[in-house]
Amino acid sequence: MTVGFALPVTRWNGFVRLTVVACALALGLVAVMPAAASADLSAWKFQTAPGLQPPHVQVLTSKKGTASGLVFLDPFKDFAVTTPQIGQSGALILDNAGNPVWFRPAPSGQEIVDFQTQTYQGKPVLTWWQGSLILPPATPAGVPEAGGAFYIYDQHYRQVKKITAQNGFIADPHELILTKQGTAIFPAVKDVTANLSAYGGSATGQYEDNAIQEIDLETGKLVFQWDMTGHVPLGQSEVAAPPTASVIWDPYHINSIDLDASGHLLVSARDTWQLYEISEETGDVAWQLGGKKSTFALGENADFSWQHDARFLSPDEISMFDDQCCNLPAGKPAGFARGLVLRLDTRNHTASVVRTYTHNPGLDVPTQGDMQTLPNGNVFIGWGQQPLYSEYTPAGKLLYDVRMPDADESYRVLRLPWVGKPVTKPSIAVRRSGGKTTVYASWNGATQAASWEVLAGPGRRSLAPLRIVARHGFETAIRVKESSRTVFEVDALGAHGRILGTSAAVKATTPKAVAAAAPTRIGTRKTKLGSVLATASGHVLYLFAKDPKDKSECSGSCARTWKPLVAAGRLSAASGSGAVQNLLGRIKGRQVVYDGHPLYTNVADTKAGDMHGEGANEFGGHWYVVNTKGNAVKPKKSGGVPVCDPLCGGY
Repeated sequence: MTVGFALPVTRWNGFVRLTVVACALALGLVAVMPAAASADLSAWKFQTAPGLQPPHVQVLTSKKGTASGLVFLDPFKDFAVTTPQIGQSGALILDNAGNPVWFRPAPSGQEIVDFQTQTYQGKPVLTWWQGSLILPPATPAGVPEAGGAFYIYDQHYRQVKKITAQNGFIADPHELILTKQGTAIFPAVKDVTANLSAYGGSATGQYEDNAIQEIDLETGKLVFQWDMTGHVPLGQSEVAAPPTASVIWDPYHINSIDLDASGHLLVSARDTWQLYEISEETGDVAWQLGGKKSTFALGENADFSWQHDARFLSPDEISMFDDQCCNLPAGKPAGFARGLVLRLDTRNHTASVVRTYTHNPGLDVPTQGDMQTLPNGNVFIGWGQQPLYSEYTPAGKLLYDVRMPDADESYRVLRLPWVGKPVTKPSIAVRRSGGKTTVYASWNGATQAASWEVLAGPGRRSLAPLRIVARHGFETAIRVKESSRTVFEVDALGAHGRILGTSAAVKATTPKAVAAAAPTRIGTRKTKLGSVLATASGHVLYLFAKDPKDKSECSGSCARTWKPLVAAGRLSAASGSGAVQNLLGRIKGRQVVYDGHPLYTNVADTKAGDMHGEGANEFGGHWYVVNTKGNAVKPKKSGGVPVCDPLCGGY
């Protein structure tokens, strides 16, 4: 089938979905990134919605022939890097130009995962998983903590249902299917105590069991459960059982569910490298593809590993995202990640490659990823842990390529149709400065708003139309002529001029004068390398060996890891510290220099005295702390900004 097609089969038929996957984060891998990866990406900031700060994306390639629909992603922090996340985590809808259409930030300490559109009671809805995920150093990292649940929201962005797992299991974020029968199908996980010595583990060990549950949405009752342990032996896992009882084993890791034309479930398990067709009637495994006990012989280049997002394209063709990477905690890629289509010959029990889709340059993708076949035949791929997504023609020609900030990633990225009709009012902000007045208008999630009409007057009861402008991006800035008008309002207009919504009436505000900048004092801190330059808060300062005198070569993603020290106010050496006033200065952008060396702090140094960046070799050069003479202090052994602990994995 083509992903998103309604299947005329049995009681699980007719689901409408376009799915994804995600799982466990591996470490120590250096991915090959596009040449534009050094471009600076930041978070959006809006006058009308200061609480919404989704990440900017950069459209690298955009050609004719892309499919219709908006782009759905769920950005979150890549925990394998120390670079801070850009923007907020949450559910994000973008247009083709990369402009936000709707954004819902995740609550603090939680993530939003598996964000997509589906159909519920005959109407389009949004669905996602929301909750907390186990993070380093807990294991198995990336699985849900208690309290995680799926949510259904209608076209007006109102909650319709909350879906939780039963029988002591926790709803797993990798998949949700809504059926025409009013049920929800999803994976669930539960810790099980067992003797794992037969698998190299502890006699008093624990493993993560995986199940598939079906819940009646009206009653909340469990109507079906398939437990993986009862059908797939633990010995088929490609992940060795940990030898200690304190580490929980993750032998299966279900990461996608689909239905074939006969009504059977198609299940992908990352940690067995296998796909399973499961009979709905009996729960038996009809066949399994890949891994240690494959029913099919895999032809040339048809092997796959650590895969995600398995889908039936037709009765004899399967698509998937083939990560080819990586075992945890520190596996190595077998090859670049790819979208993979296989043909199954059920008579001769063979599987052969139909076509593949790879990125140029190739990408090492330790975790996550999805391959979506669009209604026009194009293929849309989210590159998982790599901050990229792409669209290809059926033949593999690149049409669309987009990059997220380096430290951000998305469980999946999909292109989907959506019409949003918020019941909230449009938002307005009016700023008056230097004799000029600008009206800002936005309406989070309103996909049908085509233009804005500004109304103004001396009071709320005497507003008159002022001008109409086309909607542009999430927030439209509208310049209006200065006059005696003091109150403003905006109407959101549809394509034919009909009023869809009206904002509150507000008065113009004048930005407050900026207070004088506080003085910046450079002092020293005693460390194992001696006395080195530090900020007043005790954070050590670094120089970049690549920098010429009085010039910084660190920008974009470099400047997000190595923060330039900026002084807007008076700059001075702290009395008695040993720092020399005459060696202090500023360069363009007000960055502080010492004896001509631009100074930086490092994001990994979270408390005073940390020196995690000392000796690092990043962004084309080495980084060192600085003594009071302005010289680099080199460690005996090269260090570097620490990435995650070996158990940092997840997702």
